Parts: sequence; C-alpha cells; structure tokens
Amino acid sequence: MRGGDHGFTLVEAIAALALAALAAAGLMSTLGTSRARTVEAEARMLALAEAQHRLAGALTATNLNELPRRGEAEGLLWTITLGSKGDPHPNVARVTVGVTWKAAGKSGVTTLSGYRFVPDA
Repeated sequence: MRGGDHGFTLVEAIAALALAALAAAGLMSTLGTSRARTVEAEARMLALAEAQHRLAGALTATNLNELPRRGEAEGLLWTITLGSKGDPHPNVARVTVGVTWKAAGKSGVTTLSGYRFVPDA
C-alpha cells in the first residue's frame, strides 16, 4: 500500500475470503455431523418408546398365545420373544422385545426384557 491510501490490497482481500471460506466449510461440516447425530438419537428414542409400549402390552396381555409376535410401526420393525431356557420358574415367562431402527446411515436394535406370571404353564 502507498502511504496515503486507505483500504485493502487485492491480496489481502483474497486472503480474507479464503479464511472466511475455510471457516464456513468447518461450520458446515460440524452442522452436518450434528444433524446426523440428532436424527440417530431421535430414531433410538422412538425405538425405545416402541419397545416400552410393546413390552407393556405383552406383560399385561390376557393371553400370550394370541399376542402378535412381529410387526412394523412407524418404520420400526419389532419382534416379541417369549420364554427362554433360563426362566427362573415354570410359571414365569421372560418376554423380550426387540425394535430395529435405521437412521443416518446407521442401524441398531433396542431390546427390553421383563418377566410375567403365566398360570397355565
């Protein structure tokens, strides 16, 4: 710059734009990652709510034999499994609910279990 001129040179302006572009790129990357994690957390939360709903229904059902064992709700696949070899007593059945979720390129299964009395076992 000459002594009496006020302002920026072309090189200074390009350097400032380059720094601003780098900062914007970093911010966009962070926002994209944040959104993906938010979508995944929401899918896990919905899967947990569905698993709680299905487990509560299975634990309070009048007849376990008439209980649907698999299905789909709001894009989530769920399964109900009754009993296992390790049940603590012949009249106690273990009820396990698994809900499969997919979001943001990831997938997983949320599983909940409980026990209920089965008088006719």
